[in-house]
Amino acid sequence: MPSRSIPRAFAEPQPRCGPKLPGALHTVLTDTDKSLAKAARTIEARDRQLAEEAPHTDGVGTGHHEGDTRNINPPMKGNFSHPGGQITYGDLSPKAKQLARALENGPVTIGPGEVSASHLAELQKFNSVEHAAIQGPDGDLRLIQGEQARTVIPRELGRQGYRFIVHTHPEDRLPGPLSDWEKDHGVGYRLGIPDDEYGSMKTDMTYKRAPHLEAVISRNGEIRFFDDRRIHALPPGEYPVGGPVNDRGYIVPVPKIASSR
Repeated sequence: MPSRSIPRAFAEPQPRCGPKLPGALHTVLTDTDKSLAKAARTIEARDRQLAEEAPHTDGVGTGHHEGDTRNINPPMKGNFSHPGGQITYGDLSPKAKQLARALENGPVTIGPGEVSASHLAELQKFNSVEHAAIQGPDGDLRLIQGEQARTVIPRELGRQGYRFIVHTHPEDRLPGPLSDWEKDHGVGYRLGIPDDEYGSMKTDMTYKRAPHLEAVISRNGEIRFFDDRRIHALPPGEYPVGGPVNDRGYIVPVPKIASSR
């Protein structure tokens, strides 16, 4: 498999008002913004097409539904994502390499405790697209690969009752609302993250219907848990009982997947 690599993300936050960017860096950021705008237009067009193919509002039907979608709240800028990924295939752990190869053929069946949050963060950095773990009514798990800023459950799996329990975000920070430090340093302005109770998870919370716990994993491996009512504010390294990530950092089934989306 060919390796993929690009310069690492501009991870160090900068003040909103700072010195003028060097010409080369300004060009990189401008090109990235243009790429993201094009991706956003593509996603909007696909959403319209899906709505025309399978219009329904009550979560009952055989087409895609917003409950079958997870995506980072757009628009993101600068540090959001880069074409081709940030690390090469050779940088992946053996398990992440195995998963990357298997995902080329579609959804992958995984066992409880087989795949870790760190593996998903690796795949996000390698492919520069979102990844997700979904769970069926019987507790079985599948790993799926999404797009740059969105993941959609395959239609057939959605019909079978599979629901999201974990997905990744292309950001190098704790997903969700801005921290006080990020607000003080203009991170929300730079990255296009809303300064509200949901932050980069605003669309995730809008689409969330079922009450079971879910988790969002960032590119740098930070994890945020949420349900249909709120984003959980937990200390780093603390995992909620009944959540999709156990205290060793591995993905496990949640106790019950509700039929509602």
